[in-house]
Amino acid sequence: MAKLTTEEQERIVKGFMLGYSNREIAKVVLGSTSRKSTVSDFKKRWLAQQEGPIGLYGADSGHIDHFFLTGEKVRNPLAGPEKGETGLEGTREINNCDQPLYGVTDETTPSPGLLARKGYSPEHGLNHPYPDGFKMGKTTIQRGPSGNIERTWERMTEDQERQQEMIREAIEAMKENIPRVKALPAPQHVLENLCNQYTITDHHLGMLAWGEESGDDWDINIAGKLLLDWMGAAVAQAPDAHTGILCNLGDFLHFDGLEPVTPAHRHVLDADTRFTKIVRVAIQLIRKMIDMLLHKHKHVHVVMVSGNHDLASGVWLREMLAEMYHDEPRITVDTNPDVYHYFGWGKTALFYSHGHKAKMGKMESVFVAKYKKEFGNCSHAYAHCGHFHHQKVDETNLMVIEQHRTLAAKDAYSSSGGYMSGRDAKVITYHKDFGEVSRITINPDMLK
Repeated sequence: MAKLTTEEQERIVKGFMLGYSNREIAKVVLGSTSRKSTVSDFKKRWLAQQEGPIGLYGADSGHIDHFFLTGEKVRNPLAGPEKGETGLEGTREINNCDQPLYGVTDETTPSPGLLARKGYSPEHGLNHPYPDGFKMGKTTIQRGPSGNIERTWERMTEDQERQQEMIREAIEAMKENIPRVKALPAPQHVLENLCNQYTITDHHLGMLAWGEESGDDWDINIAGKLLLDWMGAAVAQAPDAHTGILCNLGDFLHFDGLEPVTPAHRHVLDADTRFTKIVRVAIQLIRKMIDMLLHKHKHVHVVMVSGNHDLASGVWLREMLAEMYHDEPRITVDTNPDVYHYFGWGKTALFYSHGHKAKMGKMESVFVAKYKKEFGNCSHAYAHCGHFHHQKVDETNLMVIEQHRTLAAKDAYSSSGGYMSGRDAKVITYHKDFGEVSRITINPDMLK
């Protein structure tokens, strides 16, 4: 780790106290987000050297949060007061740097507004700072005739920006230890002008469906076997194109964390198993599919679109695969954090989105606006989305927009709602000069 100056150390500590992420502090103090590991390491060593809030003052997480927000050390109640001490110590004079961080004035204690957003405002009855990744939502305060606070009702909400930052930090940390896959030999004979798009959407790995209730059984084992069977049949039937696109249009995972709910609206979902197992199976399935494509094609391009069920999982899947296949020159992984993706194949432009944001009627204008140069250089344009589980094709003056079916069975919600579309997935073959030239449709009944 590069040696930090005294001023840098002081400014980093101030950043901790203000609640900024390691990445944000590294960018402002050290001038590079790539040095966030330096900040993280310094933070661990600095905490270990403090008398409080850890060590003598206990390791309670609430004490630590209070310390970072206010600069005050809270004694461990079991330790008892020290000589000349009655409870709280005075504010520690930690920050003495001359330059403000993020425009915050050079004071030991952060601004009241920042503390309030983190749930700490004693004059309003808010005495417990919120954990990292959360912020204040709606708060109701009841005061008596004298103006004193009698009751406080707090509602803590997710700080989505901070949680996304935490996810990115976790991904960067995990990538340091991901083993890289060795390169495989390429096939000798391929059709140089062709590209096969293996289109998968809304596979809902981890969903549970009961055949007597919704028409077909579905669990993690059924989902995994069907997907690999489909990919095997698709690879066998598709032409020997130069490039294969593993196109996942989102909702590959049924839910996005330890709770089986949708991320945005927290709708309760029918879940088959534990999230850790879903993650493990998802990684195994994707690796096996990529291996199949590597034996078929000279080049493999991976598109992992985030859906409304797997907003965060789309992020770590992209980043993990990019790092895992870093040493495989025949694989490219689209790590674009946007929900709108692009891949160019000669004069053919391919656009991808899950479909939970811009709907089909607006999708073409979004893609053209985001990829003006790429669209201007193409002769054929195709957009692909999922989300609604049924097939729909719309040809406009600018492009062909296709909404795809899913291989997954219907869950109780879809069945009771009368959403009875068919099930299949397609391999679409594109030519560099002529656009789409063929397609193969494979449904679950063909794989029995």
